[in-house]
Amino acid sequence: IAAGKYYVADDNPFAGTDQPVHGTAGDSKLRGQIFELQVATTPREELRLSDGEMRALHQPKVDPVMAVLNEDNDDPTFEKIVKFHPPMKYPREVVGVPWHPLDIGVDYLGRMNVSPWEAPTAWFEIGDPPVALGREGSPFKRRLTGGYIPIDILTTTLDGVQYELTIFGWSEEFSVAKPLFAYARLSAHLGRKPPQQISLVSPGGKLHTWRLVPNRKGDTTLCIRLQYPNPETAVKITTNDFATKLSETRAFWEQKLAPVNRFDLPDARLMEAYRAWFAYSMLNTDSINGYLEPHDGAGFYEEMFGNSVSLHTMVLDEYGLHDYAARVLETQIHFQQANGLYTQACGLTDPGAFLVGLAEHYRITGDRQWLQKVSPNIINQVEWLQRQREAAPKEGVLRGLIKFRPYNDYPDPAFNYLGDSWCALGMEYAAEALKEIGSPLAEKYAIEAAKYRKDILDSMEAAAFEYQGQMLLPMEPETHRLLKLEKNRSGGYYGLTLSPLLATGFLSRDDERTNWLVDAFEKRGGLVAGLAEFEEGVDHAYTYGYLLTALKRGEVRKTLLGFWSMLAFGMTRDTYSPVEVTMIETGENHLTLPHLYSCTEQLQLLRTLLLREDGDVLQIGEGIPRAWLERGKHVAVTSAPTEFGTISYRMDAEPDGNVRVRVAPPSRRAPREIRVHLRNPEHRTILSVRATPPVKVSSSGDTVALRDVASPVTLDVRFVR
Repeated sequence: IAAGKYYVADDNPFAGTDQPVHGTAGDSKLRGQIFELQVATTPREELRLSDGEMRALHQPKVDPVMAVLNEDNDDPTFEKIVKFHPPMKYPREVVGVPWHPLDIGVDYLGRMNVSPWEAPTAWFEIGDPPVALGREGSPFKRRLTGGYIPIDILTTTLDGVQYELTIFGWSEEFSVAKPLFAYARLSAHLGRKPPQQISLVSPGGKLHTWRLVPNRKGDTTLCIRLQYPNPETAVKITTNDFATKLSETRAFWEQKLAPVNRFDLPDARLMEAYRAWFAYSMLNTDSINGYLEPHDGAGFYEEMFGNSVSLHTMVLDEYGLHDYAARVLETQIHFQQANGLYTQACGLTDPGAFLVGLAEHYRITGDRQWLQKVSPNIINQVEWLQRQREAAPKEGVLRGLIKFRPYNDYPDPAFNYLGDSWCALGMEYAAEALKEIGSPLAEKYAIEAAKYRKDILDSMEAAAFEYQGQMLLPMEPETHRLLKLEKNRSGGYYGLTLSPLLATGFLSRDDERTNWLVDAFEKRGGLVAGLAEFEEGVDHAYTYGYLLTALKRGEVRKTLLGFWSMLAFGMTRDTYSPVEVTMIETGENHLTLPHLYSCTEQLQLLRTLLLREDGDVLQIGEGIPRAWLERGKHVAVTSAPTEFGTISYRMDAEPDGNVRVRVAPPSRRAPREIRVHLRNPEHRTILSVRATPPVKVSSSGDTVALRDVASPVTLDVRFVR
């Protein structure tokens, strides 16, 4: 019996009896804990399966969510799939002040906590004898104020009394340097026997008890404030004081999130969700010693994961938060080592994504002065990569590859395609950026990047092998470790590296290697409900690369299935707090929520549905659900940053079924073509397009192509009847 998670990076990790008990990363031991291990003899009567059990064992398992794709040719929807699996059992939100080092967690029992992995900070108990407001098996109904503002509202019924608990965080002037206060209001409504007292309790015992006097309707309200996370500081405050701070906090968050409000979509859930993802991301980001540190969690994963941070900076830029992105990039530069290497907690994915993030900030903003300032950091990172390449194997399947820590959960050095692909891509981006400012190193780096790319592609070609009629590509070419751990299936950590590799864009959509990866992911257990499988559950954020590839290939329905599954099974359904892993069939979820990496990938996918840079082409509306263009509905995007400059567009579905489109094209760098996708709800193709003023326009199927557009244009699009 091998109990535990850790093992060394060996071709056969559990072989032999001399394996170390602990592995090390630097000077730190990798620690874990097993709560209980039981070994029992199987009863004799259970040693053989019955005929019925045998038939059930061999019966093909049907994924009801994936089966939606086969029912008809209509788009999957949230409503179609949400019924197949239960909601999360253990929701958690965080509230507080953006970038403040402390956050107030609100767990599934309505208890305040600093970390979901530690004892709660405080909770409410009702009556005498006291009963906890939150009880196992009686979940709260949960909402954020306005659907997206981090002011948590929980409602429940206890002994015929309706309770509403409101919790938010506040600091003076919403400063990250000032103490954080938790405000809580507990109201009891319409009770035949309203509570006489309410207590605030902590693991150490009852701290405060307040006697309550109901009004004529039988309603009571208690408002408190405490300096977080010290429940002994709790004091009762007036309802007016609470209302004042509540109003102030709501106004602050509305203003803070206003810059990302660039989409107008005919889906109320999404309009709430994407702004909530930004709120959670800001709360997961901590200001430490003047630097903004995006952490992958609040109270868990309280550190920067380099690759995740770089992806987040790209999303910040894509939604127009350029100053925010620049501050995070400044933090990454601060942690860049003297030898040029940037890495934090992940591995070889870090330096490559770091280079891409720096270059992408310039591509989106066009800020040459900023690029000039950070160019030494770009050069130092590329030089580190070159030195590693010089020390790399000179022949064979590993030629030119860098042996380094591959990813978060695997600390021992290994050759891995995900890290190398990021680094080659980063070198390409660096060369292009340096060329923009006339650096003499640009050409040298471009040549080296091309060699690096060839080495990776050649290695992939040599490492791939046929298994049961399919070509499989190991993510670690020296050992095939991840494939072996999954017994040549594509779930688990293999899938969690396969899909992010697709997301890098290193492989084109039609590359044979892309075909191998997609084919394995779809046919060898990589997907559950359209999401990445992990430990018999789903780790939804890691599906982005696969869903992006499906969109590029015109398989929009696959992309939408995954997108709606993220909303249904990857996060809390009413407060949009995303988790890392969910046991989808039972609703049991990990306690790692809200999760920054998940927020990032969800935001990236939503933007991709609405607009996407595709080389020198700008794709508009490529993944818009058909239902969004039903008669009387509209879709609008306002001043969205792209690599070409900002773009605005609006699609109005007219009462006669035709569509009017207004496009204000980007002006900084004109794309070769703008393609406007109009996915007609009735699957009709385009009959004619009239452009005002006249421009070069053509159409095919449900797509309008615009060329040489330098000023706003209106398109009146008619469909075949």
